[in-house]
Amino acid sequence: NGKPLEEKKLNSNASSSVRRKSALQNAGIDMINSKSKQGYKVGGANPPPLEQPNVVHYTADSKEDIFNLGAEIDPVKANRDKYIPRNIPCPRPRKSIKPVEEVKLPKKGGVPTEKGFIAPKVDKNFIKENYKEAIDESKMKVKARGAVNKQEDTSPQNKNYGKVPKYLQKYNSEREREAYRKQKMEEDKDVPPGCKKLDEEERLATLADLQKNRRDVNNMLEKLPISMRTQALNKRKTELEEKLNEIDRAISMFSKKVVYVAM
Repeated sequence: NGKPLEEKKLNSNASSSVRRKSALQNAGIDMINSKSKQGYKVGGANPPPLEQPNVVHYTADSKEDIFNLGAEIDPVKANRDKYIPRNIPCPRPRKSIKPVEEVKLPKKGGVPTEKGFIAPKVDKNFIKENYKEAIDESKMKVKARGAVNKQEDTSPQNKNYGKVPKYLQKYNSEREREAYRKQKMEEDKDVPPGCKKLDEEERLATLADLQKNRRDVNNMLEKLPISMRTQALNKRKTELEEKLNEIDRAISMFSKKVVYVAM
C-alpha cells in the first residue's frame, strides 16, 4: 500500500503486545476461578500464590534500565529515541544584553532650621477701623448719587415728560367702553322679556322712599287707640297693616343688587 517498512513493523508489534496482555489477563482470571472452586476465598488470609504462566519478570539496576523497562512489548518505549529528543542543550542568554545601570535620584534637602520673618504685633482696634471705613463708604456713595442726580437734572427734558401719550389715553378709553358694553350684554342676557334692569341710583332712591313710607305708616298705626270700639277704627287699622306689609315686601325686593321693572 506504499507504507514504509518501519511503520508496518510498529503496527505489528503493537497488535502482538495487545494480544499478549489480553491472554495474560484471561489466564489470571481462570486461575482465580479454579482456586475459588477448590475452597479458597479470594481476599482471605494467606491465600496460596497464583501461578501465572508465560509472565516475564523484569529487573532494573539503573535509571536507564527503568526508563527502557518493557521496551520488548511496548513499541512506544522501543522507539522512544526516534520521537523524543534527548540531551537538549539549555539556551544561554545573548551576549549583546547589557546590565541596566541604576538611576540615582537626587537627595532631598533637609528641614530648614532658619526662622522666617514674623511681623511685629500691632495693637489695633479693628472694630473702630471697620466702623470708620463703613462711614466713609456710605459718604462716598451719597456723593456719587448726588452727582448722578445733578447730571440728570441738567439734561434737557421734553415738554410732555411724565405724561401719558394721547394714543394710550385713547386706547384706554376704548378698552373701558368695550368692557362696559360686554358687561351690559352679559347682564341683559338674564333680563326677562318685557322688563328692564333698574339703575343703581334709581334703586337706592326708591329704597329710601319705601323706608320713609314705612316709618310714616308705622307711626300712624301706633297713634290709633288701643280699644277699637267702632267699625271705622277697625277698618283703618286693617288698611294700615296691609299697607305696611306691602311696603315690607317692596323693601325686600329693592334691597337686592339687581332689580327688574316692567317697561
